[in-house]
Amino acid sequence: MKKIISIVLGVAALAACTKTSVSYEQPGEIALAPVTRANMTKAAITGTTFPTTNDMGVYAFYNTLDAGTSKDNFLANSAAYLNNVKFVNRTGTGNWGGDGTSYYWPKTGSLVFAAYSPSVAALSYAAGQDKFSKTDYVQSSDLASTVDLLWSPMTAKSHDKTTTAVPMVFYHAMSWVTVQAVAANSDSNNKFKVKSVKLNGIVNKGSFETAGATIDWTPSETDKQTLTVFSDNNYKEVELPTAEKPVQALENNAKGTVVIPQTLSNDATLTVVFSQLMPTGDWSADQNLTFTLNKCKVGEPAVELKKWDNGKHYIYTLNFNIKGATGENEILIKPTLTDWENVTANGINAQ
Repeated sequence: MKKIISIVLGVAALAACTKTSVSYEQPGEIALAPVTRANMTKAAITGTTFPTTNDMGVYAFYNTLDAGTSKDNFLANSAAYLNNVKFVNRTGTGNWGGDGTSYYWPKTGSLVFAAYSPSVAALSYAAGQDKFSKTDYVQSSDLASTVDLLWSPMTAKSHDKTTTAVPMVFYHAMSWVTVQAVAANSDSNNKFKVKSVKLNGIVNKGSFETAGATIDWTPSETDKQTLTVFSDNNYKEVELPTAEKPVQALENNAKGTVVIPQTLSNDATLTVVFSQLMPTGDWSADQNLTFTLNKCKVGEPAVELKKWDNGKHYIYTLNFNIKGATGENEILIKPTLTDWENVTANGINAQ
C-alpha cells in the first residue's frame, strides 16, 4: 500500500511556497519461505519441500540493529514482535504469511524468527535459550492422525524490510518407522501372505526441550501403547521386488508410523501374523512371530539398534524365506530301522 505524504517546503528566497508531493512505500508484509531438513500432519514428510497444507506458529523479536546482525548480538535488547502467531501458505507463492491478518516489517531495525509446525502443537518458546518446549506431549495411537512435529530454531542473523521472504529450515522432532516385507528368493515368491503387523510397548507420551537444531526428549516410562501398523483380513502376498513393483511397506496409513524418539526397552516388540503356502496348495493357519526390537541389528559391522532418534527413518524389512536363511529349515528325514524280532515257532513234524 502506498501512502502519499505532502510536504510543504518554506524557502525565504522564493516568492511563494513550493508544494512538493513525495511517495512513501509502506514496508512489505512479512513472509516466510520454509523448508524441511533432510527428510504435517497426518504422515511423515519426505524431501525438503515444506507441505503447503502445514501451518506454523511464529515468534519474532525486534531490535534497532541493522539486518545481518548475528542472533547472539541481537537478543540483549530485543523485544517480542510476533508472539506465537499463526502463519499459513499463501497459495501460489511458496511463502507463508499471517492467517487472516497481515503482519508488516518495522520501518527501521530488524527481526529474528523462530517457528514450529503445526500450530496446534502450541509450543512455548524461550528466545534467550533458543528453546522450544512441551510437557506431556502425546502422540496419537491413531496412525491416520499422527503428527510429524517440526521446529525451526532462531534465524542465525536478523532480517529487515528488504527481505522478500525469510528462509527458515525446519527439523523433525519425531522418529519415523516403516515395516516392509520381501520374498528372499524366487522359491519364496508368493509363498507367504501377511495378515497384520503390530509394534508393541511403544512410548506415546513425553516431554522435550530443543536447543537450537537439537532436541532432548524425556519419554514416559509408563505410557506405552500397541500400534497396529498393518491389518488386512484378506492378507497381503509377499513378493520379490521388481523395478515396476519395488518393496512395499506394510502399512494402512502411508508414512503414518511417526513416534516419539525413545530407548527401546525389552517390551518394545514387532509382531507379525502370516500364513504360509503348504505343498498341498492350501494355506496354513495363521502363524505368529515376535521380534524384540532392541535385538535387531543395523550397520556394518552389525550392532543392535537400541534407540530411535529424532529425524531418522527406521526401516524394518521382513525377509520371508521358504528355505530359511541358509537352508536350515528344509524338511529332512533321517530314517533308521528297527531290527527284526526273531520269533521261533515250535518244531513241526513233517510226517
